[in-house]
Amino acid sequence: MKYLIIFFLLLTSCNIDETNRSDTYKPINNISSNQLRFLGHWLDEGKKERLLLETVNEFEFTHQDVNVKLDYLEKMNQQKLIGDDFGLFNANQIVSDIPDFDILKVNNDFWNINKYVLEKDYMRKYLVDFSEIEEFRKNTRPELLTDKVKAEYGGIIPGPFIDGYNWPLWCNNDLAEKVGIKVKQFDMTFEDFLTYISAVNDYNKQHNDSIIPLFEASTFATSHTIAEMLFFSEIQDNNQITNFNYSPRKIEAWVKVTKDLERLARYKPLPKNWRKLIWTENMNAPIEDKCLFFINGSWMYNIWLKKDSSKLKKMMPCELPVYKTAPICFGGYNVTWVVPKKAKNRENAVKFLLYMNNPEFAEKWARYTKSPTGIKGKLTSLNFGTDKFENFQVVTDNKYSGKKIGLLGGSAFCFGNNNSQINNLSVEIISGEVTAEKAIASMRSQIKTH
Repeated sequence: MKYLIIFFLLLTSCNIDETNRSDTYKPINNISSNQLRFLGHWLDEGKKERLLLETVNEFEFTHQDVNVKLDYLEKMNQQKLIGDDFGLFNANQIVSDIPDFDILKVNNDFWNINKYVLEKDYMRKYLVDFSEIEEFRKNTRPELLTDKVKAEYGGIIPGPFIDGYNWPLWCNNDLAEKVGIKVKQFDMTFEDFLTYISAVNDYNKQHNDSIIPLFEASTFATSHTIAEMLFFSEIQDNNQITNFNYSPRKIEAWVKVTKDLERLARYKPLPKNWRKLIWTENMNAPIEDKCLFFINGSWMYNIWLKKDSSKLKKMMPCELPVYKTAPICFGGYNVTWVVPKKAKNRENAVKFLLYMNNPEFAEKWARYTKSPTGIKGKLTSLNFGTDKFENFQVVTDNKYSGKKIGLLGGSAFCFGNNNSQINNLSVEIISGEVTAEKAIASMRSQIKTH
C-alpha cells in the first residue's frame, strides 16, 4: 500500500516559512503506541540497505516490546521529493506537536531545513541532544564531540554521525596496467599524477584508443578538488585554510596551482564533451573501462558493487595528488537521523539510534560500505584494513583524524569571504578552455582585498 504524506499546513508562521510549500501529501494513518516510526535511508544502495535491515531485525529481537515500522519517503510518495521538498518536509516534522515519525532522515541536510524554520535555536528547542547522553559520547569519535562541531548544529549534537565519507581519486588498475603505469594509492604527488595523465595521452596516440584520463561531467563537476587539494598542500596551515579571509599568501598559492593545472591541460585529461555529459548517466564509466581516473566519494563502492560486483575489484581508491602532505583533506561525517523531542516514541527512538552507535555496528559498517563512520570501532585504531578499500578508509582516517573538510563551494577558501562569488576557473583550466594567465587576470580584476 502506498501512503501519501502531507506537510503540516496548520503550523504557525512563527515556526515555518511555507512560501514554497507543497500540497500534494496527506498524513499517514495512526500507528499503535508500540511501533517505532522510522524513516529509513540507503534504499537500493546495496549493502548499506542490507545493513540497515539487519540492524532493524536485531533491534526488534533484543527489544521484544518494540516493533520498528520502517518506511522510505521514496516509496511513500507518488511524487519524488528532492532538494527543497525534503527540507520543508523535515522542517514541518521537527516543529510539529505530533510528528508523523519518531526518527527522521535528515542526512545532514540542515542547510535546506534552515531555510524554512525561522527560529534560530530550533535544533536545541525541538531535537534531542545526543551529546548529553553518556553512552553516545563513549562510542563516538572524540573529534566529533567538540564545541566547534556542536556550533555547526546550534550548540547540540542532534544525532549519531553514522554515515561518513572519504573523497578518493578512483583508479581503474586494469587500465593502469594496460597503459603501463603503477598508480600510488597513497602520497601521490602532483608530478606523479602528471606522469599518469601523460601516459594515457601517449597510449591513446600510439594505439588510436580513447581512454579518458580523468572523467568529468558538468552536472557534477569534481576535478576542481584536485586544484583545492594542491592548494591545501601548498598552504600547509590548517588554520589559514579554514579561516576564509583574504591573504596574499593564499593568492600566491592559487597562482602556483593554476600554472600546474595548465601543465596538466596539455595532456587533454578531460573528455572533450564533458560539458554535455550527465553524471548519473556516466557514473559507471570507470568500471566499464572508459576512464583511468574518476573523482567521487567513497559511496561509489556500494553503487558499483550493486551494478557489477565482479568489476569492482579493478577499482582502487587513491589519495588526491598533493605537492607535499596536506594538513587537511576532503571528507566528513553526516548526522543521518534525528529524533524530535515531541516524538511519540522518543525513548525507543533514542534507544534505536544508540543501538546503531556502537563498535559492533561500526565494524560491520566498515566491512559493508568501505566508508568511514563517526562511531568508535576497532578499525579506527588499526594501521590497515582487510582489503584495499578498507585500507584506504583506515589510513585516511588515521592520517586526517579531526582534519577533514566538506566539499567546498565558491572561492571563499582561497580568495576570502568577500570574493566567494569569483569563479576560480580550475575546471576550465584543466579542460584547456582557459589559460592560467587569463584565469589569474580574471581573478585579480575582481578580487577585493578588504
